[in-house]
Amino acid sequence: MKVYITKYALTEGIIELQDVESPKEFPTMIVDRRKEAGGWHSYHKPHWHENEREAIARAEEMRVAKIRSLRKQLSKLEKMKFEAVGVV
Repeated sequence: MKVYITKYALTEGIIELQDVESPKEFPTMIVDRRKEAGGWHSYHKPHWHENEREAIARAEEMRVAKIRSLRKQLSKLEKMKFEAVGVV
């Protein structure tokens, strides 16, 4: 089965994997057992997708959410003021 991993999309991009397994008892999970992966890794929904279009849409959602978070953080930092406290 071919899947697209978006868990690390903002740092590593969308990762395309071939021949992953989906355990019958956990249908929303996939397991990557490749040697290159350093053993095995599991991914749960919504961090993997069966088609590229869904993966791109999810990565875009993640990007927009991160920008919103950074703007909020920047706004807080810009409003911050430091004054001398108890100078002797």
